[in-house]
Amino acid sequence: MKPTKEQLSEYFRGLQELSIKSPNRDNSTRKYSEMQFFSVLSRLKKKYPTPKKLSEYYKKRWLKKNPQKVIAWKIYKKALDNGTLKKKPCKKCGNKKVDGHHPNYFEPLKVVWLCRKHHTEHHTKERRHLSTH
Repeated sequence: MKPTKEQLSEYFRGLQELSIKSPNRDNSTRKYSEMQFFSVLSRLKKKYPTPKKLSEYYKKRWLKKNPQKVIAWKIYKKALDNGTLKKKPCKKCGNKKVDGHHPNYFEPLKVVWLCRKHHTEHHTKERRHLSTH
């Protein structure tokens, strides 16, 4: 089902209100116009015609930008697989279904065990803290 014109205009109004950091050093904000948004979107669609291809592009970009996280994750995964590292219950609620959180990616085996809910909350608080400083 295609969205109506009203739904699209509402969506783009919301996008225009989102500000991003400018490449300027003073961290002033700028807003994308609808035309700029469509220009970027059309270029992406030409280069990556399917959602899978676009997803692969973003994954490759993330892997390239975060080499230390990738290394830490591989060491963590290998330690879990060979039994060197054992999962423990969530540090906050005791749930047994947990994710490993790395407070420091340079120490990949020092993991804080958090359930998905508390792991998400932790990262949300972290992002808010970083955006205010």
